[in-house]
Amino acid sequence: MRELSTLEIAAVIEELKNVKGMFVDKFYLVSEDEFRLKLSRAGEKVNISCKLCYSFNKTNYLKSADNAKSTFESAVRKRLNGTHIEDISQINDDRIIKIKFAKGEIEKYIIIEMFAKGNIIVADKDFKIELAYKQHEFKDRKVRVNEIYVPPEKAKITITDAMESQMPRMLIDLLSKVDKSQKLIKFLNSNVNIGLPYIEDSILECNADPNSKLSDINESTLSDILDKIHLKLNLIAKPNPVIYFDPESNIVDFAICQLIKYKDMKSEAKSSISEMLDEVNYGKGAEQPAPQVNGKAEEAEASVKKQLEIIESMKERVEYDRQAGKKIFENMAVLNEVLEFALSQRHITLDDLKSKFPYLNITGIDLKEKTITVDL
Repeated sequence: MRELSTLEIAAVIEELKNVKGMFVDKFYLVSEDEFRLKLSRAGEKVNISCKLCYSFNKTNYLKSADNAKSTFESAVRKRLNGTHIEDISQINDDRIIKIKFAKGEIEKYIIIEMFAKGNIIVADKDFKIELAYKQHEFKDRKVRVNEIYVPPEKAKITITDAMESQMPRMLIDLLSKVDKSQKLIKFLNSNVNIGLPYIEDSILECNADPNSKLSDINESTLSDILDKIHLKLNLIAKPNPVIYFDPESNIVDFAICQLIKYKDMKSEAKSSISEMLDEVNYGKGAEQPAPQVNGKAEEAEASVKKQLEIIESMKERVEYDRQAGKKIFENMAVLNEVLEFALSQRHITLDDLKSKFPYLNITGIDLKEKTITVDL
């Protein structure tokens, strides 16, 4: 089956916008190049499945993960523990999905490259790579741990360019610089980043031949084709998912709208892109309930998780107290001097202390509680 196009990725991200705010329960490496995110919030559970290059969608098919946990899976889980999804978007209007996770002041990103052989990358708030499922070094960028993530060069004409009506002007400029013997479909697909199925369909809607030479296409026809491409952008917010079948009911293709090239084929409309991709990847009515878990085992797991959280909290408190004790010990002489001066005065104020010890950051005094606050 073919890879997802840029337009389809934009549409499925729009479909998944309601998962924002959901917490990460688990990250699974299901099999090679296949991942699943288990999410939840009060009274709601969602699973997002990703097959690199081929699918990214909300799924009802809970395929069992490989028994042996990988180092990568464990490392991702550690970084996403306790986070929630803050945003899902595309980088450069391209086949690159960016998911922002947050937990207090902590920010993490998962970057999913849905082109070439695909990749999944975990980066910090500054896009410094912490984990990479596949490490690569290209001519213009490196996908390696500790490198700053840099996406591939931006396409000549993006979805945003098309939405802002920049496409006609930009294409005219590009046309003036290319060989006019080049095929129409190749020229448009190379320069307008929405996906070959939708470029081809826009050409066919205008009764033009996709394989025509650019020299054979007049300005009026080209303008009509660009209008059709522009209209395809409405599919991001209002897709009409459909699967196409051959006479033997084998899946031939899928799309987020009716495609003219398949008008004589059997087709079936779907209620969502996620439903469509589930069927394309796992078969008709693809749904598999989550494995039944023993109630007591589930309670024990929850209890262990709670205990681990308490232990982690205690570790943080111990470290805080250790650092505080160290600072008090290092400044014991000057702190004793402050106390002796305070005790020698009948009515002492914060200004008195600041005047006496201008080199200290004394921030408060409470005579009732008999406390002095010094920021070390």
